[in-house]
Amino acid sequence: MKTSRRNFFQSLGLTIGGIGLTATAGGVSTAGAEEPAREKKQGPGKVGVEWLGHGSFLFVSSEGKRILFDPWIATNPSCPGKYKRKGSFENIDYIIWTHGHVDHFMLGDAQDLIGDYNPKIIAPWELSF
Repeated sequence: MKTSRRNFFQSLGLTIGGIGLTATAGGVSTAGAEEPAREKKQGPGKVGVEWLGHGSFLFVSSEGKRILFDPWIATNPSCPGKYKRKGSFENIDYIIWTHGHVDHFMLGDAQDLIGDYNPKIIAPWELSF
């Protein structure tokens, strides 16, 4: 079945809504390498967003689900150092990959994250592994 980019992102929106990421955050941290991003503790019903460099983000849903979006971690010069160590995330419930370009998907990162956290994966067919 061929899926258009529009259908993929519409389905992605429905999936994210189903796991509790239904609101937008008040702001997104765009801290660069010189100022490490800080994860803020979220209260009940709050949504957290942390920029991990380039197109990578960590979302925390209103129910506390932790979602990585296009995680490029180990070799990303803008990724906060606290996440570059294997096993450094508190927990990962979902990983969403949009496509297989190296600035959005690195096989080594994928293997480490899946091995450490066993998250549910949302990805297009090109990344079926």
